[in-house]
Amino acid sequence: MVHQTFAAQDLSEAAVGGPIAINDGRFVDAFGRTLSLRGLNISGSSKLPTTPNGLSHLTDGFYEHRTVTFAGRPFPLDEAPLHFRRLQAWGLPLVRLLVTWESIGHSGPDPSADLDLEYIAYLRQLIQMMPQYGIKCFICAHQDVWSRFSGGSGAPGWTFEAAGLDIEAFPDTGAAYVHGQDEMRRANAPVNEKEPSGPFVWPSGYQKLAASTMATLFWAGDALAPKLQCRRRPVSTSAETAEETVSIKDYLQDAFIEAFGKLADELSDLESCLGFEPINEPHRGLINLHDFHGWNYNTDLHIGHYPTFAQALALGSGYAQTIKYYVKSWPFPTRVSHRSYLDPKGRSAWLPVDGDKPANQQHGLGECVWKAHGVWSWDEKKKTAKILHRNYFDVDHRPGREGTEIEWYHDFYAPFLKKFCDRVSRKNKRFMSFFEPIPNEFIPPWVADKNGRTKQSYAVDTVLDVPRPQNLVYAPHFYDLNVLFSKHHAWMSVNVQGLSRGMFLPLALYFGASGLRKNYRKQLGNIAKHGSKSLGSHVPTIIGEIGIPFDVNGSRAFKTGQYDVQRDLMNALIAGMEDNHIGFTLWNYNPHNRVEYGDGWNMEDFSVINGDEPLEHDLIRQDYRNKPHEDDELYRGGRVLDVIIRPYAAKTAGRPLRSNWDARTLRYEFEWQSSSQPAAGVDDRAYLTEVFIPAYHYAKHKLIITVSDGEWTHDEGQQTLRIRQSPGSASSRHRLVVEIGDLQEHLAQRVALRRQANLPASILDSLPADVEVWAEGIDWSKVFGTVFLFLLAVAAALLAVILQKKGALGAVLSTWTPPRFFSKLSWKGSAQPPSPWGVESQSLSRCRRGDGRPGVEQMRVAHELDVAHLENHMQGQPLARILQDLHRPLLRITQRRHEPLVREPGERAHVVRIPLAVHALLPAVLDVEDRLAHPLVLPLGRLALAVKVPHRLGEQLRDVRVLALQVVPYIMNTDNVALPALGRAVDAEQAHDVAVVGVEELAGGGAVDAHLVDLGGVVADVLDVAQDVAQAVLREEVADVGAQPHVGDGVLARGPLLGRETLEEDEALAIDEVLAEGAEDLAQLGEREVFLRDGKPHVKVKN
Repeated sequence: MVHQTFAAQDLSEAAVGGPIAINDGRFVDAFGRTLSLRGLNISGSSKLPTTPNGLSHLTDGFYEHRTVTFAGRPFPLDEAPLHFRRLQAWGLPLVRLLVTWESIGHSGPDPSADLDLEYIAYLRQLIQMMPQYGIKCFICAHQDVWSRFSGGSGAPGWTFEAAGLDIEAFPDTGAAYVHGQDEMRRANAPVNEKEPSGPFVWPSGYQKLAASTMATLFWAGDALAPKLQCRRRPVSTSAETAEETVSIKDYLQDAFIEAFGKLADELSDLESCLGFEPINEPHRGLINLHDFHGWNYNTDLHIGHYPTFAQALALGSGYAQTIKYYVKSWPFPTRVSHRSYLDPKGRSAWLPVDGDKPANQQHGLGECVWKAHGVWSWDEKKKTAKILHRNYFDVDHRPGREGTEIEWYHDFYAPFLKKFCDRVSRKNKRFMSFFEPIPNEFIPPWVADKNGRTKQSYAVDTVLDVPRPQNLVYAPHFYDLNVLFSKHHAWMSVNVQGLSRGMFLPLALYFGASGLRKNYRKQLGNIAKHGSKSLGSHVPTIIGEIGIPFDVNGSRAFKTGQYDVQRDLMNALIAGMEDNHIGFTLWNYNPHNRVEYGDGWNMEDFSVINGDEPLEHDLIRQDYRNKPHEDDELYRGGRVLDVIIRPYAAKTAGRPLRSNWDARTLRYEFEWQSSSQPAAGVDDRAYLTEVFIPAYHYAKHKLIITVSDGEWTHDEGQQTLRIRQSPGSASSRHRLVVEIGDLQEHLAQRVALRRQANLPASILDSLPADVEVWAEGIDWSKVFGTVFLFLLAVAAALLAVILQKKGALGAVLSTWTPPRFFSKLSWKGSAQPPSPWGVESQSLSRCRRGDGRPGVEQMRVAHELDVAHLENHMQGQPLARILQDLHRPLLRITQRRHEPLVREPGERAHVVRIPLAVHALLPAVLDVEDRLAHPLVLPLGRLALAVKVPHRLGEQLRDVRVLALQVVPYIMNTDNVALPALGRAVDAEQAHDVAVVGVEELAGGGAVDAHLVDLGGVVADVLDVAQDVAQAVLREEVADVGAQPHVGDGVLARGPLLGRETLEEDEALAIDEVLAEGAEDLAQLGEREVFLRDGKPHVKVKN
């Protein structure tokens, strides 16, 4: 039977036989073929209104939020055919279409009366055009930092009014960084070189008052702000009915969901609309707040003016505060540059209650919503916000549920996803439900019931047990955060994902273009792997956002046309997804992009196409590799299109196994597997594999096509290679190779094109063209990488020799931060080891107990127990000096001299710190996903410490305790040190305040690197619990002890440090230290008593 032929990249129902479906973790067409979905986000400009011009650097009409229009975003209808033809020609037929809540609901909260029907009609017309170009889309309900008015995009201005926030007061009160408004203020103020600004500032808005409050109210307003009620007309009916009063959460969420529900109703019959994504890059807001007095450095970007939440509360209510200003740095991402005195001069970010406003103009409570709920009060004497309820954002406050612990994914996000997806699919049950976790997190397990919970350590420790939305698609995002923030890339890349989870620094470094690909392949593979673990292999994964900032390295490419750095980054990203068989939508396609202001939003510049005309801008040059195509409107203005446009199997008769494309030689390889058993009654197109062969690369070349079996035809006009296997094929595994016949001529033309582009001088220019062709074919990253590793090995060998001659070993701490790089070398003949805090431990000798339990001296004896046994396992290396005097208290209590702590009269103020060095040379032995699991409860004095151990070791452990001292970190080359030896060397039974890892012989009889337990997160959990205990006991400001979900960042503070923030000289910690050997000591220090209730420590003031 002869069928009409379609292009490989055509996703119309005519081409794929009907609606696209999900089957066993794959997107499939009506013939059962696997579809490789790839495309673009359209568009970054959709975040901004067209009238008034919403480019974020502009300010005119900014606050006229109820009368804006987004009509014409992402581009006018009459321009759509050109853009859609481009997507077709580029082989990128999937569109993630951005639609903000503001764009359809800016007029007010009533979806029955306030929606922008004109814009909805525009969107319908736009999507109606897509099938003739073979394009599919899904709608993303887009937001960043809640709204344009809090520095991002998404929610309408009236949402702030409902919460009682005054959007025009945000710049004065530091409640948000708003690009246009703040930059205008900077322009009108004296130049301050100490306070740089730029596109890297906006993410810090998530932690500022406006966005964090709004996100909290949206997710959990009923649980955390029950006093904030709003009037509305019921959303379930369009009839005129009496108003009802609902929580702020229902007021916001119902308006949001119904607005997109109405849009979905209008699009439900359009074949090109695949479904909806409920929200872009969600954020917890204040739920499970890290600390009122400090954000989490490892997860929250510290940049620019960065008030703590306590300071943000004060500023928002008009009180002046001295705020830290963070700037970019190395090797820390940021550091404190200075402190700025911010004075709102009495202006409040909160609207006053102004009469009886109509239901669509709510004005909150007339004061700070968190003050009204008793979270804080103003201390006039100390000029600080006094926190009255430190765990306020960890528990429910609804009547009948008071005190119940809450968790964002389980209690708020999953129920919202289900509610949203049920509404938008009301008229189209085939709609897919795309969703993502918080950026840079893995989604926790989502199972049918709690009995299906699996042990895991890679995500938040919870389980999502609400019913899943229909046709679920996992659509997380991925960016190289190092490149994204630093706006720089050279020859080395970093596995930020691994580092944030405790990876040993040298193992997280990659070199050259091939190393970059390996780096991204691993990180993207982890995303897909953990998604499959949490959701099941039947849920497909697609990367919803991925891309690069084109203005890296000082935007030099815009002036020179030399985009090779961007080319390497983009090629590695796409190759990493191809290696993992993951679909994607690149961020982003924006024809309104201009070099002057990028994508028009917060100075970001990610668009793969630029609209500048080089003739009009002498200083702007387009990508030199695209020069042969600049006269073709399908490719004009494209950036690194030579790696974005690439061959791929768009429709596979079976399952893809492997693919590889060389952007230099244009060689393409593809392997796939199909069933060798013919099925009766199956359309013969089920055996047809269609490969996109882009004319951009191959139109001028003679192709050499090799197929392992079957018949093939090449349709140049449709850019399609068709391969048909016989239903009775003897082999179920197939292979395709596409090469060009004039390879050497092609390579010479590549070199000539580079040389003719008048690029900045390069060493290659001095070489003959033939030599440059040869040099291009060498993988220099492997060469340099080998040399680097050789030199590193030589240096390590020399260091080992030196240390051995000194009779001691070095403790090489493993994280990427310098304070923990070689933070403590071994010593010889020293009566007292240097303190990891940068101060000498003057008070340890007097920290003895009077109850017969061991003090410090006894601890030292305990440390030396069974040293000989340890020496045997260490091949006779002397350990006595290492183990001697290593004891540090489990909790170190010190006083801070700066910024007096909020406390009751007569109460002693303390900051709890954990002096703990952690060695994590572990990822090479245990994969990241195989860490925390097996929960245990370990009594330590009267402290109940809940800890976890690696899943693989969990069932084999016998006598497990927790290592809370610096013992293991001081032992190098511990591969031959069995854990039982460490358990005997420092015995918890003889040192009551010391918890140690002690393990019987493991199954199989092999010795295990003692550091494996740290990688498992045991120490991190101890720190977490210790901080909670200290907070309960002292009821004081508790410094960040660095207890993160994974060991590796923020564990060891050194010098005078708090967390990872360097203090100024006049703010050094006092050197007086107190040994706290249990909860009783802490209670005595804090003048409180400790008692256990429900297995948890609680305190009460002594009479």
